[in-house]
Amino acid sequence: MKNRRIGQILALLLAALLLAATPAAAENAGIGAILSPDNPVPGVWASVSPAVVQVRSVTETWSMEAGASTKVGGRASGVYIDERGYVVTSWHAVQNADVVEVETNDGELIGVKRVISDASIDLAVLELERPLEGVTPP
Repeated sequence: MKNRRIGQILALLLAALLLAATPAAAENAGIGAILSPDNPVPGVWASVSPAVVQVRSVTETWSMEAGASTKVGGRASGVYIDERGYVVTSWHAVQNADVVEVETNDGELIGVKRVISDASIDLAVLELERPLEGVTPP
C-alpha cells in the first residue's frame, strides 16, 4: 500500500514536470506538437486535473487596535491522493499557517484537520475534515 502511494505521488510529480515543460515545447515545436496524439501530457492532465486542489494557508493575528484578523498567507497546489480525504502538497506552503484550507475546483472550502509534514523533503500530507465528493484520486 505504501509503495503504491509513493508510486502515485511520483507519477503526479512527473505529470507536473511534463506540464511545466509544455510552454517551452510549444515555443520550440509549435502548438501542433503539443496537441499531437503522441504527446502524453493532455491525457495525463485529463486524468489528474479533477484531483488538483488549491491549498490556502491562513495566518491569524491580533492587535489591540484592530482586534483579531486573518490573512491568507499563501496559495499552493495540492493533489487529492486518497478517497479517505488526504491531499499532498509542499511543506513550505503550509509551514507557518495557523489554519490550512483546501479549495476545490468548484470553489468549495474544506478545512484541514491535521498536517503531517517533512521539511527535509518539502512534503506535507493534509488530512481533510471530510473526503471530497465526486473526486477520484488519480
